[in-house]
Formats: sequence, C-alpha cells, structure tokens
Amino acid sequence: MQIDLNSARRRIEDSVGQVDVYDYETIALPLRVQLVQIFRCSLGPAYRDQRDDSPAPSWIMWHSVRLILRREYGVHQLTNEHSPESEVLIFLEGHATASQVIDVAEILCRLISSWAAELPSYTRDHHRITEDAAEAIKEINLRFQRASCGFRFAGNDMIRIDSEFIHKEVVLPVLLVLQHHMLAGSNNEFRDAHKHMRLGESEPAIVSASKSFESAMKAIHTFKGWDTVGNATASDLISGLYSNGLFDSGTKSQLTALRATLEQGVPSIRNRSGCLLYTSDAADE
Repeated sequence: MQIDLNSARRRIEDSVGQVDVYDYETIALPLRVQLVQIFRCSLGPAYRDQRDDSPAPSWIMWHSVRLILRREYGVHQLTNEHSPESEVLIFLEGHATASQVIDVAEILCRLISSWAAELPSYTRDHHRITEDAAEAIKEINLRFQRASCGFRFAGNDMIRIDSEFIHKEVVLPVLLVLQHHMLAGSNNEFRDAHKHMRLGESEPAIVSASKSFESAMKAIHTFKGWDTVGNATASDLISGLYSNGLFDSGTKSQLTALRATLEQGVPSIRNRSGCLLYTSDAADE
C-alpha cells in the first residue's frame, strides 16, 4: 500500500534541477525496511506444517533463495537467523551492501512476478500472502523512485535508470517488444549485454548488443518471409530491410545517416570488441 505523503513529494520537488536525481551507490534504511515489508506480504512467511513439521512451499522457496545467496556470496550464513525468510530479509535490511540489496530485490521480485503471481486466490490465502503480485511490483518500483534510488524492476531484471526519459522512452518499449516469441534469441542477447554493462564489461556488452541487433533483423526477415542467407552480415540484413520496403520511402533521406551508423559503426565496434575479447582469451591461455 502506497500513501502519497507530503514529505515524499517534497523530496522529489527539491531534486529538480540536479544533474541526476537518482542515487546508485547507497540504499537508505527506510527503503530497505519498506522492501522487507513488501516482500513479506507478497511472498508470505516461511512456515512448516504443524501436523508433521514438513516444509510448506513458501518455506522451500525462501530456503532456495537463502542457498542461492549463500553460495553466490561465498558464506555459510547470511545472518544467524534460523528461519530462511528471516535470514534473507534481515540480511537485506541490515547487512547487505547496496549492490547486494539490488541482487536480493531482483531475485524476490522475479519470484513475485512468476511464482506468487500464478497462485490461485485460495492458495495465496493458505500461504498467508496478503498483497497482490502486480501491486507489489508496482509499489516496489514506486518506493525506489520515492527514495531517489536509481533502479527499477522491469522485464524480469532490476534495471539501473541513468536517465528516466531514456528508460521510459527507449528501454521499456524495447523490453516489451522483445517479449515476442520470435525475438527470444535477441531478447537473451540483449539481457546478456545488459548484464555485462552492469558488471562494467564494455567489450562483451557491445558484442552481445550487436548480436541482439542482428538477431532481431533476422527475425524480421523470417517473419516477413524475406530471403536471407544463414551467415548474412549486419550490412546484408540492413540492406534487406531497406530493399524489402520496411521503411517508408518518404523517410529515406532522414534515415540515411542512421543506416550509415548501423552498417558501419555498430558492426565495426562489435568486430573490434570481438577481436579484443579473442586476444584477451588467447593471452589467458
């Protein structure tokens, strides 16, 4: 549940005019506490059956998250809590770094949008889930925004928002388009590029982004029934889009510069980055 408090509105108003209204390096305690409360309501508590002490599905779910985080962070315990739910959420609230908070939030948001969202109402009641999945995700994003924390859950990932305009006008529409089953390959490569960017790995990010671009063009050719060879280059695919009339003839002059960038700039950057990666891998060997 989100209440539009005056203090929250004031913080947003006061940030107008700053170079970037979002913080990417710190996550304040109030936001951590709010996330803990949302996750408890939208995923339910970890509990065991009182009749035979067997673990309920929600206990197994929380335990799985706990094991994933322990292994990824190379620790035997996140906190000293016995309950898997408490261990995860107390870690998120009081022990996790900012980047670890984003990790935990991403995993739990994925569970909300998949596992919890698919449960029928009577099962949600049985698991003591009191908040609708879609509303929970909406509130989580709003809480991040209200706290001026530059992340948003979209397309199954926590995405860094360096520019709210670019995120809204470019990233979100792309993620929605890539949900189409014919663009599955391009979608995977796009997400791989985003993962590399989050890790500061520029070269593999460029390679994956270029692969995504080419895969999308191949998918368009397949969908339209246009002929294309299996090893077609980016330049070949772009030419195919133009020659088959994908773009309106009236926009030809305006798109000339874009075409030059796509044919010469993107593939050449990818090739250089790919060579750098190959050279680096060879050196490691």
